[in-house]
Parts: sequence; structure tokens; C-alpha cells
Amino acid sequence: MLALAVIVLLIWGITTNQRLNSEEESTAATINADQSEVDRLDSQEDDLNSQVSDSESEVVKVKAKLELAKPSLAVDEKQISDLKDQLKQEEAAASKDESDLQAQLTASQAKDKLAATCAKVLARGLVQIYDDVNMNTLKEVSQLITKASNNCEGVVSLS
Repeated sequence: MLALAVIVLLIWGITTNQRLNSEEESTAATINADQSEVDRLDSQEDDLNSQVSDSESEVVKVKAKLELAKPSLAVDEKQISDLKDQLKQEEAAASKDESDLQAQLTASQAKDKLAATCAKVLARGLVQIYDDVNMNTLKEVSQLITKASNNCEGVVSLS
């Protein structure tokens, strides 16, 4: 009887050990598959972070190229006003002597300079709103863009 009990326990022990070994192998395979997936996702994350970094540096380059990264729009308001006055003077000089092509060219160049400055101010205002979205910034930039748009009437406008 004791021998039979020992044989039953031995068979039970062996089958239990085989089941545990099988579960251990299955768990190890699952862990390896999960680790491979984690490694793949880490690689994707690194690639995406690299793309974001490249995009951010490209935005900085474009802003610098377009001179959109200036901290204040108020400085440009004075420049627009001065350019508008210069345009009026050049147009008045050109209208006095319509046959004088040099005066007309100078007036046209003043208008082009005013248009370029107005466009930069409007773009810079939009970038500033995008970069710092809050009510104070929105109000401040809206007022400056409205003034710039009024000074740029007939040259550049948001409407």
C-alpha cells in the first residue's frame, strides 16, 4: 500500500512538474514577445521624437527667415506708420509729375516696402497667438493687428 502511494505521488509530481515547465516556457515566450513589442515601440518613439525635433528646428529656422520671432509687435507699429507716411509723400511726388518715371518707381518701392512690413506684422501676430494662446495675448495681438491693418489699408489686409 505504501508503495502504491509512493508511485501515485511520483506520477503526480512528474505531471505537475511537466505542467509547470510548460507554463514557464509559455510565460517566457510571452515575455519575449512583449519585450520585442516594447523594443519596437521604443524605436518608433525615438523616430517620432527625432521627427518632432527636426520639425521644431525647421519652424525656428522659418520664423527667423521670415523675421517672425520678434518679441514685440509694438515696435513694428511705428515702422508701419513711418512707411505709410513715406508712401503718401512718394505718391504725392509721383502725382505732381506723372511723366516722371523715377518718382513713380520710388512710390511703388515705398508701397512694396510697406506691404512687406504689413505682411510680416500680420504673420508675426498670428504666430504669437499660436505660440501663446491666452486671452491677454489674444487681446493685445488683436489690437495691434487691427491698428496695423488700418495703417496697411489698401496694401495688405486680413479681410
